[in-house]
Amino acid sequence: MPLNVVGKNAKSFTLIKGTFHVVGYSPDGDSVRFKADRDANWKKISGTPKKNKKGHVQLRYEGIDALETHYQPKVKGSHSEHQPLAFADAARRFNLERLGIKNVVSGSRTSSGTPSTTRWRAPRTGPGATS
Repeated sequence: MPLNVVGKNAKSFTLIKGTFHVVGYSPDGDSVRFKADRDANWKKISGTPKKNKKGHVQLRYEGIDALETHYQPKVKGSHSEHQPLAFADAARRFNLERLGIKNVVSGSRTSSGTPSTTRWRAPRTGPGATS
């Protein structure tokens, strides 16, 4: 049953159209890189998202927390770690499939189990696609 919220505590949402990106990144189950179709739309929301050189922002989902495929503990001398990979990888696949990103091929993992951040690719399909 839908919940209709009315009054001063009602939440409003802003739709920002754009594209999701995985090439050159290490996507996981609770975030993805995103590029707005129109940069000016970022001014419609509170806060300023941090964009990289490609204009991509790290889009983190509110209310979703998936197991990590990779993270760096904040302990001096620590190395990259991961949580149980079977579940973390399943969350990543679920996330990407729901975004319409299919046939993602990952590169080899490093000795610590971290996916290679430069080997993710989503093959293009449709007119003009090249491999």
